[in-house]
Order: sequence, then C-alpha cells, then structure tokens
Amino acid sequence: MKYISFLSALIFCTFSLLAQRTLIAPAKQERIFPQWVGGDRDFWGHGPRVTGTVRVEVTEGKGQIIAFLNLRLEETEGDGSAAEINETRLIYNAPAGKQIRSIITPGPLVSEFNTKLAKGGLNRVGPASRIGPASHLIVNGDGESKDIGNNTNDDSYVSVFFNGFVVELEPLPSGVREYNLAKSLLSSIVAAKLNGTKGRLNTYGPRVGDSWFKPNDSWLKFPDEIRRDTMFFTDMKEVLISPRRYNYNDINLRNIRGDVNQQYLRLSVNWESDGPEFRGECVNDVGCMFGSPSVQLDNFSIKINVRPFVKGSRLLYDPWDIQVDFGYNYSADCGVLSALCTEIFKDPVQNAFFNARFMLASVLREAATLDQISVALTDGIMTFLRVPSRFPGATQIVEVMDRGNDISIRCR
Repeated sequence: MKYISFLSALIFCTFSLLAQRTLIAPAKQERIFPQWVGGDRDFWGHGPRVTGTVRVEVTEGKGQIIAFLNLRLEETEGDGSAAEINETRLIYNAPAGKQIRSIITPGPLVSEFNTKLAKGGLNRVGPASRIGPASHLIVNGDGESKDIGNNTNDDSYVSVFFNGFVVELEPLPSGVREYNLAKSLLSSIVAAKLNGTKGRLNTYGPRVGDSWFKPNDSWLKFPDEIRRDTMFFTDMKEVLISPRRYNYNDINLRNIRGDVNQQYLRLSVNWESDGPEFRGECVNDVGCMFGSPSVQLDNFSIKINVRPFVKGSRLLYDPWDIQVDFGYNYSADCGVLSALCTEIFKDPVQNAFFNARFMLASVLREAATLDQISVALTDGIMTFLRVPSRFPGATQIVEVMDRGNDISIRCR
C-alpha cells in the first residue's frame, strides 16, 4: 500500500513538473457587425439594450481556446429593431509541443451582459461579473442614420476585449506528432473541391404591377459529389426606396480561387456581369427627380474566409467562424448628379450585400456541404502525412493550430 501511495505521489509530482503555467493576453476581436433580425434598422435613440454571453472553452484537441459570442442589440421602444451576433472566434493557440491541460483563471468561463446603453456612439459595456473571460465590450450603438444592416463606420458593431488568462500547459501525449503545413495547400484543396461550381445572382425580371422582382433566380450549384440539388437564395428580395425598386441584375459566377488571409483560408469567388449589377426602376415619375440610377460594381468579388478546425478526428472549418466580405468598385450613373446619387443609394446597395453575407455563410454551414469539404481536407492531409519521411502510420487528426502562413497539424 505504501508503495502504491509513493508511486501515485511520484506520478503526480512528475506531471506537476511537466505542466507549465503561462499568462496569455487574448487580443481584442475586431469590429463584429451583427446580423439584422427585426425592426426598421434604426434604434431612434432607444438604447439599445445589449444582452448575451461570451463563453470560452478548450477545443477537443486541447490545442486552442475558442470564444463563443452570443450577443443581441435591441431597441428598447418603438418597433424593437434588433441585431444578433452568434459566432465563434479563435483567441489562443498552444505553443509547439504543448497542449492545454486546463484554464486556471478565470474561474467562470462565461461572462454575461445585460446593459441598456445610455447614449449613442461608442459605449463601454461591462459584464455582470468582472471575474469572467470578458473584460468589456465596446459597442457602437445608436447613430445618425440606419444603425444595423451594414458594415460601415456609422453602423452598430461590437468589439470584445478579454481579461488575461492563466493556462496550464503540458507536453503532447505519447504517440501524437506535430507537422507544419502551408495554409495555401489547404485553400487550394478547398478551391479544387469547389471547382465547377456555378452560380447566379439575379432578382430582376419583367414588371408585374409595381415590382420587377423575379423570385428563385439567385442560386448556387456545387459539383454533384458535394451536393446534387441547387441551393436557392430565397431571402434575396427587392430593395425598396419608394418610389424606386432595386434588384440584382444577372451576376454570374466566373471562378473560385484559394489563398490565405491571416488565420483564415480565403476563397475568392469572382463574378461578372455585362451590364449594371444592381438595377433600379421607378414606379412613376413623381418623386424620381434624380431618376433611378443603375449601379455598377466593377471587379465584383466575394471573399469567403473559413478557419480550419478539428472535430471528431476530422479536419473541417468552423461553421460559426465564416467571414464573408465583398470587394467592388461602386458607382451610380445619374448624369451631373452622379456624386450625390452615389451617396444617396449607397445604403441600399450595402445593405443588400450585407444580408447576402449571412446567406452565403448559411450555405457553407449546410451539413452536406461541410461534410464533403471535410472529407476532401481530411483525405488531403492524411495523404500528406502518410509518407515514409513523415508519419506513415498516422490514423487520425487530433488538432490544428494557427502558425501564421502555416498551420500546425497534430495527429496520432
């Protein structure tokens, strides 16, 4: 019995010596623009009230700490205009050769928020308790124009600031090996898997009454091995600025290219259109003194950023950390008043594309899409690993971590 007690103590001391505590200071998350979920997009000086949680946890491969951001901004009176953030972010990678044994501090791994903003503009919002993971939020609340539904400086956004963390690290378990791999290889695998994808963005058709809206003509078709059916963007609607109507106009997918954007794999989805990409029509001449300018979006490209992630021994991307951006040269043709028209019609154009961001992210969260791309990524990585000079006996992927232009793959 004494021998067993001595052996247990020795094992405990050995692990204690091998474990290493370290202080980390997670970087603030850059501006996160919430998704519009209700109301007229304007808080009208009524708050908004900021509620929700920021939660952190160690990934199943013990190599990363992920923050889960679930926040809501809601007008306290009026029509209850509201926007939500339901996303994840990477806030820490374990160093080479180490994994996270535990988070020592903070003790509570969830911070709760419930605050009504007292003024417009920037506000510092503290959590209910100071000892959780989040130090505070910086929230841009009520502004001078529409508050939610775009991603410009005068729209509502949230930046998350974290407290310092103390984590306990330990060596990798026996049998787990670590290899660095260029992210560009992964992005090329995803792009190759999506090669042959076709798409169209169009809501413009023959006039019916006071509308030129054509339903079910905006779609994305992946290769059959990923998904056989066509996915339609059913949420794409006609943009109304009475008495004008605006619609996407015959924008067709040209190609998909893969590259790297910091911790993300980036897919550049490039589109083309022979005419104006956002077409305006006027219901009648009254109130249309500036006409109904057509909007040109030259060099139109959608940038989809996905973060590599491991779940259930498979390499995939985190479905709640998909960042979609749009790149284009925007102009409105309105004769001698083109500069004024460009400013007037900027909001509906930006709002239309801002809503499309979430629709595209939703497409990539589809189980069938995620599964097929996961298979391609996992098979590609295992092929890379199972060569004589690396790890021919590799059976599963344990974790993936960000290393700048590379990712670190851990496998056993």
